[in-house]
Amino acid sequence: MARREPTRILSSVRARRLHVVRLALAALVVVGIGSAITVAAWTDSVHFDTTVSSGTIELQGAVDYLDPTNPGTVPDGLDWQEFPGAPADSGLIARFVPPAIDFQNFGPGQTRSATVWLRNAGSLPVGMVFDPADPASLSWSGANLFPDPPDVVVTAVDRNNTPVLPIEGWVLRGGDWLTVTVTVSTPSDWAQENEGRAGSLELIFQATTDGVTTD
Repeated sequence: MARREPTRILSSVRARRLHVVRLALAALVVVGIGSAITVAAWTDSVHFDTTVSSGTIELQGAVDYLDPTNPGTVPDGLDWQEFPGAPADSGLIARFVPPAIDFQNFGPGQTRSATVWLRNAGSLPVGMVFDPADPASLSWSGANLFPDPPDVVVTAVDRNNTPVLPIEGWVLRGGDWLTVTVTVSTPSDWAQENEGRAGSLELIFQATTDGVTTD
């Protein structure tokens, strides 16, 4: 029987294992290097640019034409003004106070009317705020005021001559206007205590963006 050499056999086994480990490490190194070389990322993009701006509101009024002797078309022929009132503390956006309307020398049982105009000269739609039963919209004042002031009725039509009922809450879009008729009348039994009196009639039309969509 041949004699074994244990030490030489173990050395040969260790050598083969070490060779296998070296091959495995070499393979890992090759794989890692290959991945770093072959991986690439391509990118692209699209850019959008836009302008963001705010709209405007501007409530204007007119009580006369630019040239009363040669009236132009509404609204271009009208003498538009802002007629600003006292600073508003109600949170509403704009105020329009027309100048005094000439209703002079009334007696019992008389009725007179005058026309004023309102226009939204801004870009945003606004809701009209006007309630003839509210002193903030219609009021009398004066040191020698009538004991029984005349009745006042305020009506309006839009640019298409469609009745605006009521003016309160009516949405007026940019560039649109209202034709407003103010009618003042006294009863046929108007008491003589009203003789020789006078009063300042103030109409305040207001506009707000509150509750009005801008779409």
